[in-house]
Order: sequence, then C-alpha cells, then structure tokens
Amino acid sequence: VDLRSEGYGGQGGNALHGAGGRGGDGTGGVALFEVIGVDGIASLTSNDFSVSGFGGRGGDGRVDPGIATPIGFDGGMGGQGNGGTIELLTNDGALSLLNGGEGISLFTRGIGGDGGNGADNISGSSAVPTFGGNGGFGGMVRGGTVRLTANGGSIRTADGDDIEISADLRPGEGGFGGSGVATSSFNPLTGATTSFGGTGCLAA
Repeated sequence: VDLRSEGYGGQGGNALHGAGGRGGDGTGGVALFEVIGVDGIASLTSNDFSVSGFGGRGGDGRVDPGIATPIGFDGGMGGQGNGGTIELLTNDGALSLLNGGEGISLFTRGIGGDGGNGADNISGSSAVPTFGGNGGFGGMVRGGTVRLTANGGSIRTADGDDIEISADLRPGEGGFGGSGVATSSFNPLTGATTSFGGTGCLAA
C-alpha cells in the first residue's frame, strides 16, 4: 500500500506567437498521524508515504513564420516544487507501529519544473540576422518536512523493518535556446569581424 498526498503543477501553455507560459507550482500535502493516550495503538501498514510537490514544465516560445520578428520569444519558466509535511506523533505513552512488510519509506520532495524551449526564428531571409528565443529558467524548489515526535510514547517498526527518510530537492533544468540566423561582416580597415544574430541562450 502506498499513501500519497502529492501536488503536480500544470504545464505552461505553448505559444502560437509569443513567449511560453510559466509552469504551475506543485505543493505536497500534509500527512499527520497522531496517537493520544496510554491505551492508544495505531498500526500503519504502508510501504511508502510521499508528500512531494512537482512543478510543471514551462511552455515553449514560438515565432509565427509569417510575422517578421528580429528577436525570438523565450520559453516559460518551470513551476516551483514544494515538498509537503509528514508528521508522526505519539503522546502520553501511546504506541505507533509502522509495518511496511519490506521496509518503510518517508518521502518529501520538491522537484522544480523544467524550463520551456526558446522559439526558433529562422523563417526570414538568410541575409537578415535574427535571434532565437532564450530557454526558460528551471523551476525553483522548497524543502519539505519529515517529523517523528514521541512525547512520553514510542514510535517503532514492526518486525524490525528499516525506515528510509528522504527530503530531496531538485531544481528544474533550463530550456534550450531557439535557433536564429547569424550574419557576419568583415571590416578591412580594422580587420575586425562583427557578428549579429544567432541561437538563443540555454537557461542555467
């Protein structure tokens, strides 16, 4: 049995002619188990408890081929991933048993959404320089909480099962820059070459 209270942000919209939309934020929920009193006994049978948040991917930018656009549009930023809270609490001599059979995992993760890709911008003349759109930034993250509290009571596993506690963070990856048309000109007097246009930046 898996017990999950997870949040998933939606994907940002892909543009028809413009920048990509920002991905939605995803926030994990709250899983609270509380046992009160010396006669209180709770047996939780689950292999995995997960209260993770996953940010949505940013949308892709796009340039309409029929519209002259010197600078392509950027991809949308990924949504933020916020970890949730798992809390196991016993009070006044209560006993809380965790029985997962093959070990128990308590997970709270914040996973940022990936940034959208910048728009390609190569529909014009090869002699006219253009810039591709920049990739969107990856989504930010915020950590969650795993808390085990025994106030005069005890929290233990049945049959000596192992407990794995994980509070992970992974920011989203940046999107790729779109392609553009680069041109160069050479100045014979100075010997300098000047370039303009080209591929958009890969977001960090």
